Amino acid sequence: MLVILFAVPFILVGTLIPRPQFNMVTVLVAVNTATFISIQDAYDANFLIFMNSNLAGLLFAYLWTRVTRPFGAELAASRLLRLSWADVALTASTCTIEDPRNLAARMLNRLMQLIPRLAATDDQRHPSIESFRDLRIAFNALDLRRVTRKLGGEAPVAIADVLEGVREYYESCMSGRKREPVPVSLMTSIDAAVARITAQGLAHAADR
Repeated sequence: MLVILFAVPFILVGTLIPRPQFNMVTVLVAVNTATFISIQDAYDANFLIFMNSNLAGLLFAYLWTRVTRPFGAELAASRLLRLSWADVALTASTCTIEDPRNLAARMLNRLMQLIPRLAATDDQRHPSIESFRDLRIAFNALDLRRVTRKLGGEAPVAIADVLEGVREYYESCMSGRKREPVPVSLMTSIDAAVARITAQGLAHAADR
């Protein structure tokens, strides 16, 4: 009967433990409840002592978690985001990258560390999607830098304008320590580059 009685709350708490946003609280509730309930072979109930011990422990754990949490997952996520932005800016710059594969592996590894920390924060805007977008932008920038050398006409200039705009955008995010709105000038340069490269490709196809 005791197992049946405790099955419902402990199963409910157990289903919430794997979720990062509830992990800390649910683990503390499960461990402290099982510990402080003090099951003994001889029944000696003292409701006031039981409630005082449990409420004091849970309340302290909850308050301490709320106080220290911004210095844990949120601070680590903010630092990892800024480092990711720095790498994206590097891929879009004219600086020499000695080993692009090492840079890509580092960004992917950082993203795997960033996702669980973002899930544990209070941000409800699904920032992990934006982090995946940053990774795709970095990979695309590396591809553009590689293929630009093979293109002629106005395409290299148009691509260089786009990469310069990407670099400036992520550097502004780093300096402001937050994700800034995408400037209209960057979107305009992207559209212009797509139009120029498409027109150049059609012209080459017509000449053949």
